[in-house]
Amino acid sequence: QIALQQKLVLEKELSDSVINSLPGIFYLYTKEGKYLRWNKNLEIVGGYTAAEIEIMHPTQFFPKDELPLLISRIQNVFINGSDSVEANILSKDGTKTPYYCTGMQIQYDNQDCLLGFGIDISDRVASQQELVQSEEKYRTLVQQASDGIIITNEEGKLIDVNERVLTLSGYSKEELVDKQLTELFFEDTGVQSTFKYHELLPGVVVLSEKVIKRKGGRLINVELSAKQLPGGLYQGIIRDITERKFVENALKLSEKKYRLLFIENPLPLWILSQPENKFLSVNAAALHTYGYSENEFLQMQINDIVATDIEIENQNYLPNIVSETGSDKLEIHVTKTKKYLKINVVSHKIVYEGKPALLSLCNDVTARYKAEEELQKSHESLRELAGHLENVRETERTHIAREIHDELGQQLTGLKMDISWLSKKVQTKDAAVKKKITETISLIDETVISVRRIATQLRPSILDDLGLLAAMEWQSDDFEKRSSIESIFSSNEPLLLVKPEIATGLFRIYQESLTNVSRHSKATEVISTLIVKDNNLVLTIKDDGIGFNPNDIVHKKTLGLLGMKERVLLIHGTYNIISSIGTGTTVIINVPLK
Repeated sequence: QIALQQKLVLEKELSDSVINSLPGIFYLYTKEGKYLRWNKNLEIVGGYTAAEIEIMHPTQFFPKDELPLLISRIQNVFINGSDSVEANILSKDGTKTPYYCTGMQIQYDNQDCLLGFGIDISDRVASQQELVQSEEKYRTLVQQASDGIIITNEEGKLIDVNERVLTLSGYSKEELVDKQLTELFFEDTGVQSTFKYHELLPGVVVLSEKVIKRKGGRLINVELSAKQLPGGLYQGIIRDITERKFVENALKLSEKKYRLLFIENPLPLWILSQPENKFLSVNAAALHTYGYSENEFLQMQINDIVATDIEIENQNYLPNIVSETGSDKLEIHVTKTKKYLKINVVSHKIVYEGKPALLSLCNDVTARYKAEEELQKSHESLRELAGHLENVRETERTHIAREIHDELGQQLTGLKMDISWLSKKVQTKDAAVKKKITETISLIDETVISVRRIATQLRPSILDDLGLLAAMEWQSDDFEKRSSIESIFSSNEPLLLVKPEIATGLFRIYQESLTNVSRHSKATEVISTLIVKDNNLVLTIKDDGIGFNPNDIVHKKTLGLLGMKERVLLIHGTYNIISSIGTGTTVIINVPLK
């Protein structure tokens, strides 16, 4: 019952503006004659106030001599469902105005009611009177009328038509004369119309809606008013109501869209009063999602379903999760069964029943946030695994570097000493033997250098022995020797002590950055700085190379850059590349020291 009342309120709000814009009169009254609704035109035409109309009987609007016909037509509406009549509206001051009134029976508030419309036909009645008085004037008015006019005999054969009929039907006058009405007019169901002339009483106009089948086959909606004339003739006035039908269909479509967008919307929707924030209307999805009945909702305010800070904390939700950007909010709502939901609320200010209100659309994003949290945990787990693997790899590198440096280096040194001893002991004048011994000793020296280089690349001992600054200075000098690119490294800290994982991460990132400069930049100079600023360690590497467009590498599998980013994330830092074609490239690494 409440849902029906709310629906009627919504429909009344929409229909009031529509019925008050109608050119004629509109009325709705019960079978007992009590007015329920009417438009302003009825008050204006009748000269009565709304309070007076509310206690009047419909028959009080008509002259006494027309009451028998009017009463019979009203009774016919409640018997057959609809009827129409042409009668004079009697105003409060006694003025009579001819109106064409049509009514239909509807159910309103669970009772039989008559819904009626009236059109002022004063001009048409005057025109008809003039037509009877003057044939010439009749012809002029008929031919220039904006409505189609036809004259038929009792058998329904067309005798005369005006120009408007020719335009509406698409036929010539010669083609229409002697044609039966049933060949031209159809019901909206497509069935040929039947015309019961014997039911037309003198002076009574019968109004009905028909469909004209044009010559080309196209159908148009018209309104046909039929009236008996002297001499056994009948007059019909045809009005094109295509536009009116379009408006009616548009209203039906609007109601359908309203039901689809609000009542049948799969997402919860509600209307809140402002500034009280009380629920004025809710849709079925809101009832289903929150578990409250419609009556319960209408007794509540929005704060009754928004979780408090304590409730959020008990549900392991961060208190600052609620954020607002314009009309979008992320809120924590509580259902009737104490289930907590993360809801994205989109609101718009509207006017509802003449008062300010808020229309809110609610989207349950609980599952999405849960999935994002699980994905974040997965990323963190993978990053922890990557960090662990990197630590294992660095440990293995250190172990292998020491083994190569200590064991292999010692063995090569011993081998050199043995060959040198043999060269002294072996007395030979063979130049080839002496040359071979000399070349062997030289090869051993080169091998020792290679072993030291490999061991240093695996894990420079200077990083563990002297620290990060010394290691980066050494790396800069070594890079300059190997690449012939001038390398300048500086720091604002004479002595820098950092955690081993930070030192290793920054050193490896520095190595990879210099490698990229050597491979891709075509630079002649690279300037690097390592400074401490605001308790952050900032490494900047800038070259004067050809640069590149950062957007070009977004979707490329640049494993070197990806590796550097992951190393930065493992030490909780940030990584940024600034570059453009022709201006070189700058890499900035920022790592917090705490």
